[in-house]
Amino acid sequence: MFRATLIAAFAVAFLAILVSMTGCDTYGPRKNKRKKPTVAVVTPNTPVPPVVDDSVPPPDAPSGESDGGSEPPDGGSGGGEGEGSCSSLASIPATGPVPEGCLRISGDDIGQLSSYTVGDLTVDVLGWVEKTDKAEDQVGVALQSNVALDFVVKSGLDVFRSTADANVSTDWVNPNGLSGPTASGISNITFCPSTGTLICE
Repeated sequence: MFRATLIAAFAVAFLAILVSMTGCDTYGPRKNKRKKPTVAVVTPNTPVPPVVDDSVPPPDAPSGESDGGSEPPDGGSGGGEGEGSCSSLASIPATGPVPEGCLRISGDDIGQLSSYTVGDLTVDVLGWVEKTDKAEDQVGVALQSNVALDFVVKSGLDVFRSTADANVSTDWVNPNGLSGPTASGISNITFCPSTGTLICE
């Protein structure tokens, strides 16, 4: 009896040692308690609003209003027929009817030295400038008048305007030169007493 008890106690002690070495208990294998992994929560990037610098004033916006209206520079008319370069010349036509009080020389008069009178206007043609590569064409004229003149020279398709003082010899030469295809001969010249009327081209 004593011997059986001793054997049983020895068996229990051996079993306890075995359990401590293997991590098992009488209720099954010992479960290792592990910490739950930490899950990082990623939040989508939130747009950062732009930084407004209040120290910089915004650009002036057009208000659609003007103080007293806008005026073109240099006394221009601001559009329409007033655009372009302006000269103090009478509005003289290069073709068509000749205005009253004016005179026009053309045809056989071109190249001739003569005096022409209409009303109180007298124009003396003192000389001509021949085209160097076509002598029958005239590309310049010398003239004198008893009154201040505004005159228009038609040369081919070109029209040129000029002026002359009273009782002073005036020379005019085609601005395109004395020769070549752009220096057309004079077709006609229309003379009018100067009125100082402003015209623009």
